[in-house]
Amino acid sequence: MAVLNDKTRHSFTLDVSSDEFDRLHDMPLKDVVSLAHRYLLDFPHLDLDPAQKESWNQTMGGDAG
Repeated sequence: MAVLNDKTRHSFTLDVSSDEFDRLHDMPLKDVVSLAHRYLLDFPHLDLDPAQKESWNQTMGGDAG
């Protein structure tokens, strides 16, 4: 949810294109990115299954938890 300077409210989903973000003229890009990050942080953490963990570890060279 975003409240713009004119007091209108807007909700955004993950399928919003960069062109649509460009329409937020009164909001700096840094704030748009912060808004997107906050939205993503609302999703619950899901553990990877064993096969996904192994793939992650092989790909990234680190522990996926």
